[in-house]
Amino acid sequence: MKHPLLTIIVLVVIALLAICVRICAKTGKMPKGKLVSYQYNRGGGMNPLDYTIFHLRYDETTKKPLLTISGDCQGEEITVEVGQEVFDRCQQLIEEHKLYRSKGYYEPLFQVLDAPSDGFVVVFEDPYSSISGSGDMPSKIYEGLGAIHKYFKSVVGDRKAEGHVDRLYDIDDIANYKWTDGKDVITLTKASTDPLKLALRKMSDEKATMEDTDKMGYERFRDGDQHYIVIYDYKYDRCRLFFTFDGKESTLRQLNQKDRNLVKALPTVVKDSDKWNVVNERFLSRTIIDNLSDTQLKQMFAAISRLTNGPYSHIVKYTDIGGVNVQLLQSELDKRKIEIENDNEQ
Repeated sequence: MKHPLLTIIVLVVIALLAICVRICAKTGKMPKGKLVSYQYNRGGGMNPLDYTIFHLRYDETTKKPLLTISGDCQGEEITVEVGQEVFDRCQQLIEEHKLYRSKGYYEPLFQVLDAPSDGFVVVFEDPYSSISGSGDMPSKIYEGLGAIHKYFKSVVGDRKAEGHVDRLYDIDDIANYKWTDGKDVITLTKASTDPLKLALRKMSDEKATMEDTDKMGYERFRDGDQHYIVIYDYKYDRCRLFFTFDGKESTLRQLNQKDRNLVKALPTVVKDSDKWNVVNERFLSRTIIDNLSDTQLKQMFAAISRLTNGPYSHIVKYTDIGGVNVQLLQSELDKRKIEIENDNEQ
C-alpha cells in the first residue's frame, strides 16, 4: 500500500462520522421545517391482504391536503380531505413523543420468516429533513405512532370507503328481525341462521330438512340500520342474500317495485362498465337479479370492480359489496347455465 497513513486517517474519519451519526440520531432535535408528509405502512408476511396504511400528504396533482387510513375491512382505504390543523397536530404529536429520535432501521434480535413488517417516514420542508423508522422499533416509538394513528382515526370518524360496509361476526340478535330475499319472508325465533340456510338448500333440494344445513356458511353485514346475511351452500355452489325489513307485505311490495324500476332504468347493452356502478354500491336483491336479462347479467358481472389501490393490488380483492355481488351473480349465471370469460377471477 503506497499511502498507509492516509488510509488509516480515512478509516478513522469514517468511524468517527459513523459514531457522530448515531449520536446525532439519539440526541436529534425536532425538525424546524413544515411537515408535508407522514406515511406508515404495515404488511407482507403470510397474509398479503392484511396491511395497514396511514398516509397524510398533499396530493401531487391537486395539492389538496389528504388523509388516507385503513378501514375495518381487509383492503379498505378511506381518503378524506383535511385541514392544516391535521398536519399541525401530527407535527405536535411527533414532538411530544420524540419520534425525531428514531434512528431509522432497527436490527431485530430474531428473524421471523413470513412475518409482516412495518415502518414510517415523515418528511419536512423549508428546510428539508426527514424522520424514519422500521424493523424492531422500540416501544416508545410505537407509543408515539399509536397516538398519531388514534388521532387520524378520530379525524376520519365513522366514514367508510365506497363499497364497504360494517362486517358483523355474531348472530346473537338476528331473531329480533324479519328477513327476506325479496320473495320468501322468514321470521327467526332464535339466534340461528338455520332457517335461512334451509331456504337456500330447498332451491336445490326440495326434500331438504334442517339436518341438511350443517355444511353451509354465512356472512353478516350492516349498512346503517339495514342488516344483511348472505347464505352459502357449498354443496350446490349457490348463495342467497337476505335483508331485514319491517315484515309488512306492503313494504315488501314497495321494495320489490323499487328494484324492478331500477332494472328498467338500466341500459340494455353498454360498452362503458362504469354505467353499471350500482353493482359496486349496493347489495343486489333477488328481485334485481331475477329481472336482469342474460346480457345484462353478464355485463353487470363484468362491471364489478376489483380493488386496485394499496401495495397488494395484484391480488384479486373486492369491496364488501362487490365481493358479495360477484358471488350472487355467479350463482345466477350457473343457474342459467351462462358461460362467460371471468376476468375477475384470473
